[in-house]
Amino acid sequence: MGRALLERGAAGGLAALRRARAATEAIAAPYLRAEALGALARALAKAGQWEESRQTAAAIADPRERARALGALAQALAQAGQWEAARQTAEAIADPYVRARTLGALAQALAQAGDDAAARQTFAAARQTAEAIADPDKRARTLGALAQALAQAGDDAAARQTFAAARQTAEAIADPYVRARTLGALAQALAQAGQWEDARQTAAAIADPDKRAAALGALARALAQAGQWEDARQTAAAIADPDKRAAALGALAQALAQAGQWEDARQTAAAIADPDERAEALGALARALIRTGQIDDAVALLVRAWAQAQTIDELTKTFVVNELLLRAYPTLGGDLLEAFDWVERVVRAG
Repeated sequence: MGRALLERGAAGGLAALRRARAATEAIAAPYLRAEALGALARALAKAGQWEESRQTAAAIADPRERARALGALAQALAQAGQWEAARQTAEAIADPYVRARTLGALAQALAQAGDDAAARQTFAAARQTAEAIADPDKRARTLGALAQALAQAGDDAAARQTFAAARQTAEAIADPYVRARTLGALAQALAQAGQWEDARQTAAAIADPDKRAAALGALARALAQAGQWEDARQTAAAIADPDKRAAALGALAQALAQAGQWEDARQTAAAIADPDERAEALGALARALIRTGQIDDAVALLVRAWAQAQTIDELTKTFVVNELLLRAYPTLGGDLLEAFDWVERVVRAG
């Protein structure tokens, strides 16, 4: 019912939206009324009806839904350059988790707009609010997000301090599962922010092997994307889980190919222990070579891959045949079909 009212209001303009608000306030079920008012407040904010949105949000009894509505209003105000109104709206949010996230987003927007002084002040307010979040998991994640935003804004010193506070909070979480999950999220945030050593140390502190492997994999991929080839290779090699190690090496091979480091990419892909992951990485590398016109190199790579293939799956993943390749090597398609037939006979016989 609330959604239908909102849709009719959005179609009919401001007067209809006001009628929709009156109708939503009459909804008997509290949770449905809160949900409908929240959706209406967000629609009003999106339409630039700031005061109407604020009044609608204030009428929401549910604290969580009201916080979401005010957060959306603050975001809309910031997008319109209404900085002071956005700041006041964000600070009026009772829930410290939503308030800290909203202030952090506002600080990022201010930094992007070039108002460094206001951005620093708002980041500080967001950090102070985040420290008041009771749930340590949410507190650590929020501090990690703020630190990542600070790093993107170029405030490396504040970013390092905030990351350190996030890690200290995460390490104090009593539940081992939640602690591992939170440290993993923090390690990934550090990797995305280019804080390589801190990301490595945070990942190493994760007791759960699976989550530690995931965090190291994310770090290896981030290093590869940043062109830190050797560090990426060492990080990938340190991953105990064979599947996650293979995936990290595949990502490194792809990044090397994108950078034109063809031989390193080939060696990295060929070194992957898992046959299927290796075949997939080699197939992706062959396609990259073909796209850049290196047909002979692609064929040489594929011939080696086909010769080593032991299963239909491996051949399928290196089945890279397109118009450019067939134009240069007209008999290639028939040769590959013969190879498929041979492998299938071997598999059936074995």
